[in-house]
Amino acid sequence: MSTPYAKLPAWADYGLIPVINLAVAFVVAGLVVLLVGENPFR
Repeated sequence: MSTPYAKLPAWADYGLIPVINLAVAFVVAGLVVLLVGENPFR
């Protein structure tokens, strides 16, 4: 059996991971808007 993942520090678990998830969500949403044919920066 493999060992489970190490526990993340609290600052990474409650601060870094949500910020990364939010940034990825904005990038994906921007790509979807570009695929539809609109300019997300206008």
